[in-house]
Amino acid sequence: MHFLKFSDSDLTEVWRIVERQPFTLGPTLGYVKWFGKWRQYSFYPEPNTIFEHNCLRNIASFCEVMTALHRDALKKKKVGT
Repeated sequence: MHFLKFSDSDLTEVWRIVERQPFTLGPTLGYVKWFGKWRQYSFYPEPNTIFEHNCLRNIASFCEVMTALHRDALKKKKVGT
């Protein structure tokens, strides 16, 4: 699978997850975007998509890394002001 930056704003980013296919982008599997209630990046799957444990592990790792980077950026912003 590929994680493609879909949207970039001052606050949070959104990534589109697409199926990996040779020489082309496959169908959209879902999106990773900020979920304010949990204060972290979360996965929003497209309807009728199925994931096995390795895919889910990759998506979870991506969410964890992006959440950590976002929080670090916020801390740096606060220190700089």
